[in-house]
Amino acid sequence: MKLFDYLFYRIYSFYKKKKDSTPVGMSCLVLTGLVCLSLISLNGILSLFISHDFNFSKPIILVVLIVSVYFFAMRYRKKETVQLIVQKYQSEPAKVKKVNGWLFVMYLISIVIIPGIIGYLRHNLGWNI
Repeated sequence: MKLFDYLFYRIYSFYKKKKDSTPVGMSCLVLTGLVCLSLISLNGILSLFISHDFNFSKPIILVVLIVSVYFFAMRYRKKETVQLIVQKYQSEPAKVKKVNGWLFVMYLISIVIIPGIIGYLRHNLGWNI
């Protein structure tokens, strides 16, 4: 939960600075997207090591999508919960915030690039991975 809370805080603060009308809703949707992209990346990595036929089916990913939207919406729907998370993480030192920001960006890049590389190797270069 600590990881999701921190990611929620970073996304929430980004949308709050942009003066979005629903930063909590957007943060929940972005977190859901991160969970689904992580699942797809995990699927790609596992297919490299287990077998070529291994993959999560589309209905499983759809179920994960629906469950994660519901989970995040229920978790962050109360103002008190959001305020506690903001209070917890807003006072982090600038150096820690910068390092965690870079880790977050690297995570985003990796969950997008890993499936892309595997798909390129399979479909364009004909590798049997």
